[in-house]
Amino acid sequence: CDLPDIDQMSVRAVELADQLARSPGNCDHAWRLARVIAELTDQLDRHVADAERELFPLIRGHVSADRYRPVARRLRGSLGERMRERIGHRAGPD
Repeated sequence: CDLPDIDQMSVRAVELADQLARSPGNCDHAWRLARVIAELTDQLDRHVADAERELFPLIRGHVSADRYRPVARRLRGSLGERMRERIGHRAGPD
């Protein structure tokens, strides 16, 4: 799984969502968005599976839970911030 591919697909999904928002009745935009979201979901599933299989055992073998917790919190915060940066300006007040 390649993170740049995931990033590119995320950008494409946002672009297609914008197109669909501008033309809500356009089935072509909807189908293209659905395909990108499906592929993005598959890529993310593979990425998580790779991390669970390869990365997490290394962490468990070399890092205590007490030392890992603050790192995990920072990683989750960083990921959440990246997603907010990507979609935040598109979100309405709700």
